[in-house]
Amino acid sequence: MDNIQVLEFVRSRVTQARFEHSKRVADMAVRLAKAHGFSEENAYLAGILHDICREYPGEKLLELAEQYQITVDEYERVWPIGLHGKVAAEELRTWGLDEEVLEAIRYHVSGYPGMGSLARILYLADKIEEGRSYPGVEELRLLALKDLDGALSDAIDHSLLYLIRRKLPIHPNTLACRNELLLKNVLPKGIK
Repeated sequence: MDNIQVLEFVRSRVTQARFEHSKRVADMAVRLAKAHGFSEENAYLAGILHDICREYPGEKLLELAEQYQITVDEYERVWPIGLHGKVAAEELRTWGLDEEVLEAIRYHVSGYPGMGSLARILYLADKIEEGRSYPGVEELRLLALKDLDGALSDAIDHSLLYLIRRKLPIHPNTLACRNELLLKNVLPKGIK
């Protein structure tokens, strides 16, 4: 499938607003991939395809998770929209995409410890695409071009604070991902 066909496929699956978001995520993912020496083509595919199941109702996501034999955790059972990345990765499995593209799509919602480079890029691109406006996003965009893990850690912190302020649950994978980044990048340098 060429990029025009991929765009038309995505357009047929989501609302116009979600389509525009997906294009912005793809653009940001390409910028981050270029800045950090990763595949721009895979970054584009992960970005444009990441939300193809985002508008499915929760019941459908739970049904598809069962059909695809996706393990549904307690968090996803209560908030099934969190499954849209995992379901999308399974729906796209027959496309012959690189496994790193499927991994990035699968885990872009919560992140997880051990994420590969493209998964980190997509998670971050989704949080800092040009349509996002929240305090600190401009600084995150600049940092992301220089320090992928530092920006990822800061983006996760922003997400956690958002969820905490709204008294919403936090997926354990998000916390584990944050802790992994801190243990790898902060603690070896010493806590001040």
